[in-house]
Amino acid sequence: MYTVNLAIIIPFLAAMIVPIIYKRIKGIHVGWFVFLVSTALFLYLVSYIPNIASGETYLYTFEWIPSYNINFITYLDGLSLIFALLITGIGSLVTIYSIYYLSSEENLSHFYTYLLLFMGAMLGVVFSDNIMVLYVFWELTSISSFLLIAFWYHRKSSRDGAQKSLLITISGGFGMLVGFIMLYVMTGTMSIREMITTISGFHDHPLFIPAMLLILLGAFTKSAQYPFHIWLPTAMEAPTPVSAYLHSATMVKAGIYLVARFTPVFGGELTWFWVVTIVGIITLFWGSFNAIRQTDLKALLAYSTISQLGMIMSMIGISSVALRHGHSMNMVIYTQAAFAAIFHLINHSTFKGALFMVVGIVDHELGTRDIRRLGGLATLMPITFTISIIGSFSMAGLPPFNGFLSKEMFFTSILSVRELHFTSEVWMGLIPVVAWAASILTFVYCMIFVFKTFLGKYQEEKLEHPAHEAPFGMLFSPIVLGLFVILIFFFPNVLGNYVIKPAMYSIFPQLGAEYLGQHVSAWHGFNLELKMTIGVIVFGAFLFIFLRHWKGLYNWILPEKLSFNALYGNSLELIEKVSKIITNSYMTGHLRDYMVYIYIFFIIAVGGTLLNTKAFLFDIEQYSTVTEFEWLITIAMIIAAISMLLVKSRLTAILLNSVLGYGVSIFFVIFRAPDLALTQTVIETVTTVLFLAAYYFLPEWKKEDSKKRSKIVNGIVSVAVGVIFTTIALAVQNGKLFESISSFYENAYELAGATNIVNAILGDFRAFDTMLEVVVLLIAGLGVYTFIKLKARKGDNPLEDK
Repeated sequence: MYTVNLAIIIPFLAAMIVPIIYKRIKGIHVGWFVFLVSTALFLYLVSYIPNIASGETYLYTFEWIPSYNINFITYLDGLSLIFALLITGIGSLVTIYSIYYLSSEENLSHFYTYLLLFMGAMLGVVFSDNIMVLYVFWELTSISSFLLIAFWYHRKSSRDGAQKSLLITISGGFGMLVGFIMLYVMTGTMSIREMITTISGFHDHPLFIPAMLLILLGAFTKSAQYPFHIWLPTAMEAPTPVSAYLHSATMVKAGIYLVARFTPVFGGELTWFWVVTIVGIITLFWGSFNAIRQTDLKALLAYSTISQLGMIMSMIGISSVALRHGHSMNMVIYTQAAFAAIFHLINHSTFKGALFMVVGIVDHELGTRDIRRLGGLATLMPITFTISIIGSFSMAGLPPFNGFLSKEMFFTSILSVRELHFTSEVWMGLIPVVAWAASILTFVYCMIFVFKTFLGKYQEEKLEHPAHEAPFGMLFSPIVLGLFVILIFFFPNVLGNYVIKPAMYSIFPQLGAEYLGQHVSAWHGFNLELKMTIGVIVFGAFLFIFLRHWKGLYNWILPEKLSFNALYGNSLELIEKVSKIITNSYMTGHLRDYMVYIYIFFIIAVGGTLLNTKAFLFDIEQYSTVTEFEWLITIAMIIAAISMLLVKSRLTAILLNSVLGYGVSIFFVIFRAPDLALTQTVIETVTTVLFLAAYYFLPEWKKEDSKKRSKIVNGIVSVAVGVIFTTIALAVQNGKLFESISSFYENAYELAGATNIVNAILGDFRAFDTMLEVVVLLIAGLGVYTFIKLKARKGDNPLEDK
């Protein structure tokens, strides 16, 4: 289906157009162009909902590197459609919000280019069926998010946050790549769909568990799961539209998508259940526990996002039990956990996106996000206050908001774990307890967000600007998201039947419809789940009321020096120190030493290869006899080479060096290669003249006062290199380790349609080599242009302002 491919390509094409529009079209904000692109994609994808809901899927294959089984395969099903709708829908709302949030003095061309690159990369992730193509887009999301987080690059905190997110997510991505390769080795295919159908025969393969864990590593780092969560709070240095888009609705959900997509592959394995569920539960608790201590509103939302992602991850882990139990109605309890996970994923995108935009409004209009400086804003910013209540109460799991429905389903999911018999009942019973405690803490930080910010005493003296309501342009997007929060509560089954249920077929392709459907209702009886919700409200309210009496325990329980952030910072410092010591040990500043390193590596690599392949064998008798004239030229070149080491004049050394070059030219003539002889003569003449012109003005050589040890090392290395080269020259004529490739050149016309063998070699047989040479020249040219064009001007601001 070409159209799905276009959905991926269009954002990249639009990203190329943005700088042109920004420069050429004045008077029209470039953000409106981006809004049209994302909205058009969203509406187009919405048109597929009826067909996807009826069970249809769309597949298109474009051959990319077929010799390595790497093809650009796009696959649109229920699961990918949900994420694509979030990517484009939230992207449209964020774009409108950013038009009014960002100053016109900002480099908007860069911002919207990065935003479109990220959108295209995320669509590539969710639509890709080939694991290698998925990995390419996966890393593109890390790179584009790095650029967005570091958008305010003049701030050190922004650069540090971008660096941390890149290091952690890219590291996990490399692990995921290794896992993908292991999967390919096992199954012989790079198609996720084909893996799902064939993986049952590989559960006992020695690479199965390592591949699973490495793929989970990539998912956990991207979705900020414990202990890789530390990058998300520091990424809040990005502009608020970036936080609302990347860190609540899209990028952090990529790991959720990956786990959901590979659940049919690994879900039947008990290790998958334990790792995904336990990591999710720990992340849920740790995120909510840390959110309460935050004094910055965005930091609070960052940790709340970590917590909510852990909640979704744990439900997907629990749902995998359905693939282990076999076909029985008991499976419905566990498949409903996946339904709840997807439902809460959508709900989280709505209320968390709205809350991030609320924080952006507060920061934009008042000049601060510090909770200690806020308060009393409810009457001054009534619309913002209303949106914050809708978003916060939904996140706390209160009716009549969509978060209440998915939170109740979450309680049902964790309670179902008690029926499992994988281990002792104590461990199975601990999971619901931890999850319930985390829900209480979630209620507390939601109340902190609302009451500490909008109620209480108004502290105008602590604000940079007097409080006032934001313009409608900034309020529009959070209002729309707030309306969705309420509408989903009253009409949850529209979403469930047409959007979530088709995604369930993607997670459980082997199961029938009777196992996957679920009716969502606001009232589900006075059951244990509702009692748990009442307990959350009661205990949460109690903890919030007496917050100042126990919040000081954080400094004792979580000292900063023992935090993961401190571990990360100390690790970077240690790496820098060790690398500095190592670098200083060999970066001496002497060109002679650097040449010695190169030649030693050459001796070890080439000499080791010759020894390992037993290629030292050669037969001198098969070679032609050496004539007296050839001996004379060789002796003359040897004398010139040795004399170069002893002379004291640069001019003399240059002339002796030219003797070597012209001697090679004479040998080319003798060996009947006049074209090479002519080329060598021209090059030697030109270089000799240039050397003479340059070195004529330099002072005389001074006698080199080097240590005897250095001279001995230099002599040994020189002789060894000479021996290696001589051995290669002799052995290459005797030993043939591989089949000759001369047939390619002999059949150049048939293979490449080339009548000129030189062109065939450069353009076809050495195409990649030639391309890379051109790329090197292009990079060098860009570097020179950059230095010339972007040189510092007088009065420029320094890079770092704080």
